[in-house]
Amino acid sequence: MKRLIAFTLVAVIVFSLVACGSGGDVSTYGRRLDESDFYSEEEVISAMDVVEKYFKKEFRGCELKNLEFKEEKSLEAADEWAEQYNDEKAIILISEFYVDSSGGDGSFEPDSTYSNWQWILTKSGGEDWKLQTWGY
Repeated sequence: MKRLIAFTLVAVIVFSLVACGSGGDVSTYGRRLDESDFYSEEEVISAMDVVEKYFKKEFRGCELKNLEFKEEKSLEAADEWAEQYNDEKAIILISEFYVDSSGGDGSFEPDSTYSNWQWILTKSGGEDWKLQTWGY
């Protein structure tokens, strides 16, 4: 009986740790924002907040190093992205993140850094930004 209780307790602890496992680490990353004639500072910060929230939730085993907005890069393809997702506006953010020895969710190379990782967000009117896609 004692073994059953001990086993059950260990199983509950392990399950709790796995179920409550953390996502990506966003505790020390830096943000860089170009000045923009097209996007307000609030729009850029809001888009960055969406990416941060998603990274924190979904990028287990990864550490966000920086997230930046470069207007020139964003405007190169913004119209095409907005059109593809039937929205009025798109923004492209660029990040760098480190993947620990676990390889994140298994789709990343362990112990590696990913640079120039793009995050594409779109919106129309007064809506919030929607994260549409990410990657290279």
